[in-house]
Amino acid sequence: MFKNIAAIVFLSALCTVASADFRTVSRAYEATLDGFRLPVTENGTLGFRACETCDRQSLRVTNTTRYIVNDRVVDLKEFRSEVLQIRDRKFQAVIVEHDLEADVVTSVSVNS
Repeated sequence: MFKNIAAIVFLSALCTVASADFRTVSRAYEATLDGFRLPVTENGTLGFRACETCDRQSLRVTNTTRYIVNDRVVDLKEFRSEVLQIRDRKFQAVIVEHDLEADVVTSVSVNS
C-alpha cells in the first residue's frame, strides 16, 4: 500500500505545471519590398508595412544592424545596391528582426 501511495505522490509531482516568465524579446516582420523604405545611413531608420492594411512602421537601425542578402552578410551600401536591383518588388519579401527591448533592428534580410 505504501508503495502505491509513494508512486502516486511521485507521479503527481512530475505532472505539476512548471511556471516560467515568458516574454517576447524580439519580433520578426515579413514585408514586401514595394513598400519597404531602405535606411540611408547606418544610424537611420527603415520603414515598412507588415500587411496591406497595417500602419507604416518606422524602426531605428544602428551600426550593429546586420544586412543579409541570399544568406550572405553585407554592408549597408551593398545591401542597398542589391535591393534596388530587384525588379519584381511586389512579390519579393524582406525580413526585419526587431529587438523590442533595445527598440532597434538587429537584422534585415532578403533573398533575391
